[in-house]
Amino acid sequence: MLPFGIQKTVETCLAAMQAHPLYHLEYGYRLAMHAALGAADPHLAPATSVRPGSVAGFVRRSYLRILSARFVLPYWVAQFPDDDTPQRILAACEQLLHDAEAGLMNEERRVAYLHQYFYNDDDVFSRYSSQHDSPPSGVSDVLRYHSRAAGEAAKHVMRDVCWDFYLFQHGPDRKRYYYTLEADLSLTDEEYTDSESADSDIRCAAMYCAIVTPPWDDSTPERLRLIRERNGTFWHWWLTEAVPQAYAFRPSP
Repeated sequence: MLPFGIQKTVETCLAAMQAHPLYHLEYGYRLAMHAALGAADPHLAPATSVRPGSVAGFVRRSYLRILSARFVLPYWVAQFPDDDTPQRILAACEQLLHDAEAGLMNEERRVAYLHQYFYNDDDVFSRYSSQHDSPPSGVSDVLRYHSRAAGEAAKHVMRDVCWDFYLFQHGPDRKRYYYTLEADLSLTDEEYTDSESADSDIRCAAMYCAIVTPPWDDSTPERLRLIRERNGTFWHWWLTEAVPQAYAFRPSP
């Protein structure tokens, strides 16, 4: 059973998602969920700040991001079965969590992780993007295009985990505004995120929708139905299965 503060936040987020016309979970609610997981005492009333209160809170939030990437990873595996780059990045993320819990994580290691796994312009994702600058056309091209995004989500998990650790060590960070905001439920993705700053959870949800929704006009009823269905599936899983798994997670020695 989840602690009171986390369970109440899950219920609030579920209600908000189900009330959204596209079953989307807006930015402010995702912040609230991360705040609840990171609270120093999650048994109290829902947390109101994303500032971490403990190493355990940092680990829980980070593992939730890893779970999101693993949810969409099968799409990468189906299209790129011989390339395990995303799997290795996510394994490195788990090692980072172990290092943090063991007291081994420091600024030097954080920067090394970040540059090895995120700021790498010659990785498989960058090479694939440079070879496919034009929009995908056929069904197979669309599948490979969006499946690449499923693998690339692992990179953004590493980015988010590394910057979250920076916040945990140093407090509010002027550079990464979306880790320093209070958990204001009115915040929307349209106002506060873009293609560069979008968090890894929303990237996974967007990919999960895009891979099955035909490139029709947004007003097409069938497209909207598919988006609602896929959004609802992802965010319901995220809140009711991934959050409890993240709360219970402990890094292996």
